[in-house]
Amino acid sequence: DGYGSSYIHFLNKTDGTFIEGMSFGGLGNATSPNVQFHTPHSVSLDHQYSAKYGCPVFAVSDRSNNRIVWVNTSGHVFNTRSTLDTSPLPCNVDFSTSNGAALVPSLGLDYSNLTRGRVTIYEDLMNSKEAASTIEIAELIGDQGHQHPHDAIWLANGDVVVCCWSGPADPG
Repeated sequence: DGYGSSYIHFLNKTDGTFIEGMSFGGLGNATSPNVQFHTPHSVSLDHQYSAKYGCPVFAVSDRSNNRIVWVNTSGHVFNTRSTLDTSPLPCNVDFSTSNGAALVPSLGLDYSNLTRGRVTIYEDLMNSKEAASTIEIAELIGDQGHQHPHDAIWLANGDVVVCCWSGPADPG
């Protein structure tokens, strides 16, 4: 519910019906006592964290708060990581199944400057303050109108697939 009320909702896997009492979040930036989000943009299962804690742990791209938030199905926060310095306005997270490295596509510097879209690669998103590398989407293919990476995934061979939103910005 990223553009609406900033909640995370659960649906029945069989028929897609809404599961009452399983939603959490709401507009804000708190992590305690209840987690809040501002434009949550993706929910990705973190297999390494799930194995560590023995329950499903999700990484939520909390876009307008410039952070990734790790939560379980009840909304309990395990950790948060600011993305402001390396990948502002994060749109999603995809974890490599082979080594846990993470891709974080981000729109740009801030909402007033969306010309620096990039995909940041982290060897250890949870613990490392440094990015392993950065794919500067706006510099590479921005002149073709693709400056806002909205989604990125790993392929089995380690390549990266990026989906861009080509909204308002100066492609030059």
